[in-house]
Amino acid sequence: MDTVASAGCQRFYIHARKGWLKGLSPKENRTLPPLDYERVYRLKQDFPALHIGINGGIESLISCTEHLKLLDSVMMGRAAYHNPALLLHVDAQFYGGTETSRTREAVLQAYVGYVKAQLELGVALTVLIRPILGLFHEIPGAKGFRRYLSEHAHQAGVGVEMIEMALERVRVGPPHENGENLITQGSHYYMPFTITQE
Repeated sequence: MDTVASAGCQRFYIHARKGWLKGLSPKENRTLPPLDYERVYRLKQDFPALHIGINGGIESLISCTEHLKLLDSVMMGRAAYHNPALLLHVDAQFYGGTETSRTREAVLQAYVGYVKAQLELGVALTVLIRPILGLFHEIPGAKGFRRYLSEHAHQAGVGVEMIEMALERVRVGPPHENGENLITQGSHYYMPFTITQE
């Protein structure tokens, strides 16, 4: 880091998992080598003037809060990809914004406008649905939502109406614990967990 910093680099993002170049597949490299957050913390102690960010295995905003007590930034990769609704609370928790009451459905409806514009530019629908596959993570009907998108996005002539059809799989998802379908409770789904500062 001394060499790179002396050349002018002031921001470093460190993955807390060591990558093994031989003996492990890329998939295994994402899970088998142990995470070593302490190593990244030590780098920040050794180079306090540099911006040190951390990446690797961070799956909640509570974890982000803990890392930010010792580091300058946190990168979330797969957790945000698999559960994009996790990001609904980022502005309020970390940037002084107001807490959102925005629903996953409202996010999806806003995204539809973006999809329409991108389709007109020739972007493939299969590319555009990837960021929303996990939007209803842990919500009844999420699997049907993902399946419908995945099975229909590649078909010729399909447009944004396919996203609305996929959303119907969530609205009438499997029965809730009390035996009711979620549609009887309204079609707006809030985050299934609350983020609190400790």
